[in-house]
Amino acid sequence: MSFEPTIVQSLKRSKCGDFVYFEDEATMSCSRDWSVHRVLKLFASCKITSIPVVDDVNTPIAVLTLEDIVRHVAMLASIRFDPRTTDDVMAELRALTVGEFLDKECGITDRLVIMDAEESLLSATERLAAGIHRICVVSNSELVTMITQTALLRFMVQSMHILHLRGFNMTMAEFVPRWVGDRVVVEAAPDVKTIDVINLMAKTGASGVAIVDTSADPEGVLIAQISRSDLRALLYVPEGVDLLHKDVITFYKVANTVESNIKYPRIGVTLDDTLSKAIEKMVATRLHHIYVLDSGFRSPRSVVCVHDVLSMAVADVETFGVQPE
Repeated sequence: MSFEPTIVQSLKRSKCGDFVYFEDEATMSCSRDWSVHRVLKLFASCKITSIPVVDDVNTPIAVLTLEDIVRHVAMLASIRFDPRTTDDVMAELRALTVGEFLDKECGITDRLVIMDAEESLLSATERLAAGIHRICVVSNSELVTMITQTALLRFMVQSMHILHLRGFNMTMAEFVPRWVGDRVVVEAAPDVKTIDVINLMAKTGASGVAIVDTSADPEGVLIAQISRSDLRALLYVPEGVDLLHKDVITFYKVANTVESNIKYPRIGVTLDDTLSKAIEKMVATRLHHIYVLDSGFRSPRSVVCVHDVLSMAVADVETFGVQPE
């Protein structure tokens, strides 16, 4: 008899079109006619970091992210001979349409991934586990919903109750070697400028940067962590653009007044903690990653990403060993 994990069976039975990305209302989207500033307001009110862009017949043509906009603002602010204030940048974003933004920012439309609503949620999970961050789901070419890594993990925890499965009780010491390997933690020193942290994220593809202080301990102490979603503070506080050229800890202190994961500077687990504990923290904070710290909860030893968990969930049959009812 096949001992297929319950989670895989559930994902096979579910269709992509049944997945609800926006929990309390129909799928949101924007058009090329929207201003970029209007998108930012939606990001803030709905606490999201990405949105599908659709054409006149509701067919997705791109996915616009908070990171795209922050990177654009950082580019504007880096023009030293033409300094801009936060108000200047906001005025530009009010005048700039999403269509114009997409035309300027090459590569955004190239990363669009589309699946049909009738395809299984398992197929979508496998693609997200492979590193794709978002999938637009369509029916007859019209947008139905969007599936993201973090939203899918939250769905698995809340609706599929995966944390009760045996495999998720393994320790991080067991999980990391098999599913994470020797991934390097992307770090920056406390005196590094915020704009350089943004560029470091873009260069490495990391969803966050660990701010590590080595002044008192050569091993380094994690004193803060900056994720992509935390960067929204640059756009929502009066001195936001000025913070780009200040050290990242100054950014951290100002951003602490904005609703953000940055209020919890050291979200992590140790090698002795269980995978389920790590997942609970990622779901609660909506982070794409979590740091694995040493036994003293000081130095980052590894970083676990959502796609690592998705990979294990859909591939490791022996870990679960759950006989279907």
